[in-house]
Amino acid sequence: MKKQTNKRHIDYIRRITMNAMMIAMYYVLDGISLKLNDYMKITFNSFAVIICIVIFGMLDGCIVAGVGEFLIQLKFLGPFLPLFVLVQIIRALVMGIFAEVFFARNTCLEKKPVWLYVMCLFAGLITSTLNSIVLFAYNTGMEYANLFKVPAWYWATRIPSFSSTFFTSAVLATAAIPVARAIRRLGIGRKITPKE
Repeated sequence: MKKQTNKRHIDYIRRITMNAMMIAMYYVLDGISLKLNDYMKITFNSFAVIICIVIFGMLDGCIVAGVGEFLIQLKFLGPFLPLFVLVQIIRALVMGIFAEVFFARNTCLEKKPVWLYVMCLFAGLITSTLNSIVLFAYNTGMEYANLFKVPAWYWATRIPSFSSTFFTSAVLATAAIPVARAIRRLGIGRKITPKE
């Protein structure tokens, strides 16, 4: 009994440590981007959220996304800070739903690459849509009322952002597979017992 309790404590400490590392990674990766052209760039901060969700699930991913984005937004301290944080938490929730479905089936997303790509793309499109709305309100007088007044022409200007979402999702999903497998081989993450 004592041995099981000790193992549970070790797993808990690993989980907290991993989340802290992923928050730090989120913060650091926010400053790194790859510019493809004048309209498209790849950002890497959501990589930390993807890894955390694939390894531990929805709750941990939401913590990493929320705390990580909050720390980033502290640099700007604007009235839209809660919305920028909320957008990232919603991204984590969407990805977390995918992960929880696979955990419920006693498998993990890094073993289902197609679904991992679908998860990243779907969450990326939702995030791009929400970010576009928040950025419009932010850039047009910083008024919350502008969240509900986004004109049609504005969406045309956001097409490059949406197109880069496809590329970013593919890159991050591809990178997440070997990293998640390596972390799980170390015995870190939610326990998966393959069905016989």
